[in-house]
Amino acid sequence: AALATVDANPAIDQATLAGLIAFDRATITGVVDRLVAKGLVTRQESTRDRRARELTVTAAGRRTLRAVAPA
Repeated sequence: AALATVDANPAIDQATLAGLIAFDRATITGVVDRLVAKGLVTRQESTRDRRARELTVTAAGRRTLRAVAPA
């Protein structure tokens, strides 16, 4: 759910992602940490708010989404 939501909302911040998929902020941090560690998502400091982190799906993340998408 998190990977697909980031793909549908490029440069989404972690707090907004948490709200969209009904995770609390502590849980979403762990989820995003694992996606970043697997190379599926990048996390960058927001240009609008230094406290926020913007998420973007990588090419590997898009391949993963295509692989698991229903035919």
